[in-house]
Amino acid sequence: MTDKPNAILEGADHDTTCWIAYHPVELDIPKNVLLIDVGDRNIMPLYGRVDFSNLKSFQRVQRATVGKGYDLKNKRLNWVFEMQRSITTSDGRMYIHPIFFEEGWEYYAKVVPEILEDCSNFFSGREDITGLNARVRRAF
Repeated sequence: MTDKPNAILEGADHDTTCWIAYHPVELDIPKNVLLIDVGDRNIMPLYGRVDFSNLKSFQRVQRATVGKGYDLKNKRLNWVFEMQRSITTSDGRMYIHPIFFEEGWEYYAKVVPEILEDCSNFFSGREDITGLNARVRRAF
C-alpha cells in the first residue's frame, strides 16, 4: 500500500468473483481522462462523478467508447486482483471495467452506491481498508 492512497481498486480473484474487495493505491490520473488502459486490451471508461460530501450528487457521464485510454498498464502499479472491476478516485471519479456495461453483467451498477459510500468513508478517514474488507458483501 502507498503512503497517500488517492484511489481505490475494487476487484476480485477467480475464487472470490461475487464478493466486494478493495485495495487502496496512489494513481496520477489527470482530471480530464475519460478512458483508462489497464492492460490486456481492457479500457475502463469513466462511469460517473460524485461529490463525496453528498453521495446523492452522483452523476453518470456519457460513456466514451473509442480512443486510446490513459495508460496505467505500464505504470509501476501493484495490481492485486485478477480482475479490476472499478477504480474510484479521491476526487469522486469512478471508472468501471467495460464488461459490466454488457447485457447480463449490469448487476454491478446496483452495487455502485455501496462502493461509493465505502470510498467516501475511506477517503474521509471514517473507515480503514481493513474494516471495509472485513464486511463480507456481495457484488452480485
